[in-house]
Amino acid sequence: MGQSVALHGEDLGASGESVAPFLIPTQRRELSSVRGSAAAAAPPSAAPERRGYTVELAVVLALDTLVVVAALAATESLFTAVTAAAAVAAWKARGLYDPRIGLSLLDDVPSLLAGTAIGLGLGLIITGAWIPVHAGTVLVTGLLLLGGVAAGRGLAYAVIRWQRASGRIVHRTLVVGAGATASALIDRIAAHPESGLQLVGTVADRSGRATGAVPVLGASKELATVVRDHQVSDVIIGYGGSSTAELIDVLRAAGPVDAGLYVVPRLFELETRRGDDNIWGLPLVRVRGPANRMLTWRLKRTFDVVMAGLMLVMASPVFAAVALAVRLELGPGVFFKQVRVGAGGKTFLLLKFRSLLPPAPGDTPPWAVPTEALGRVGRFIRRYSLDELPQLLNVLRGEMSLVGPRPERPEYVERFSTTLTWYRHRHRVPAGLTGLAAVNGLRGDTSIEDRARFDNWYIDNWSLWLDSKILIRTVWSVLHGSGT
Repeated sequence: MGQSVALHGEDLGASGESVAPFLIPTQRRELSSVRGSAAAAAPPSAAPERRGYTVELAVVLALDTLVVVAALAATESLFTAVTAAAAVAAWKARGLYDPRIGLSLLDDVPSLLAGTAIGLGLGLIITGAWIPVHAGTVLVTGLLLLGGVAAGRGLAYAVIRWQRASGRIVHRTLVVGAGATASALIDRIAAHPESGLQLVGTVADRSGRATGAVPVLGASKELATVVRDHQVSDVIIGYGGSSTAELIDVLRAAGPVDAGLYVVPRLFELETRRGDDNIWGLPLVRVRGPANRMLTWRLKRTFDVVMAGLMLVMASPVFAAVALAVRLELGPGVFFKQVRVGAGGKTFLLLKFRSLLPPAPGDTPPWAVPTEALGRVGRFIRRYSLDELPQLLNVLRGEMSLVGPRPERPEYVERFSTTLTWYRHRHRVPAGLTGLAAVNGLRGDTSIEDRARFDNWYIDNWSLWLDSKILIRTVWSVLHGSGT
């Protein structure tokens, strides 16, 4: 037998019919459940309430603003303005403006020092080239920013703790789990009202000593519905009663719900580094929200459109040459169209250059096609991934992204989703022209389980820098003819 070229059913037929939305069975059931819950709940009150954190952030920002204004008034210097802007940006990057349960000025000091130092350094670099900056100005600016913000935060935290303890600021909280850790969480929430956490109940797959008199509001698979119905603003995972795999599945499915997610790390008794947060000595790790809620996610679409447009223009001679070569080798019909599944389970027509002869009538497209089915042009454009160039049009139309999970055919999506529960979570973001699994060699006739894990890891850890790394690795693979 000849070597096989894995195709995911690519280039095995042409289809120009209109494409209907496609949802795998699990997604259909989830969609029906969500619609039913939304219809039963009153729209204005169904959304989680996170106003308490907004009030707390407003208090902190107000005092920080006063300090910056005082520093500007005292120095009347452009250097101070640049330093303050850079310092605030650094504090933001280090999480000093994120919602927090445990408030400690001493925990903030290292980040305040680092942010101030970064601000002073950038201030000297940016303004020092134009105007002289006196040492006294640098000293006064640094002392005012660091000392003033530290004092302001000490006052802000005292006010916030008082408001929490008096019940004026509350964060409606749900505990997930039914073990000893969940029990410890419930005890700490009850004993420390200054945390601001107001326990509304638990979600557990089995009852246990963790719940006590606290109501069990549902099973873990009902987490999203419970959060919406009870206007929960914080969810804390105290493992117990559910396997890790089950909880991951539930949390990914609950991604669209606007609530803060925290997890008590396993073996927290041996934790030697400071966690993201804590409640009376019990460390909490904050789970990052869905990628499509991040501010930088909006830049991803802009980047896609700009880069896809530039690539089409720059590659237009190559585009035309490949089209001509395909036409000469395979005859009429340069493009190949096939239904694939994209974001949210919706289908679209994926475009490629043809590289194979159409299958005989009645033949079922195989998972892999023998090399003998490829002509010289087909082998060449596949080796250097030139057959993928038309997908830049899919990117421009908003059906795909430059980077994301590679799209699959509906019949394979349905098959894989029945055996791998996490496979459907690949569709949380748009499909990509390249992806993390692809640049790691997981394409074609390779492990579906491994590919799904890579795709979900990409989604859970997305960043613009991660996209950039994948694109750089893709260019390298294409130039070396590895067919990514």
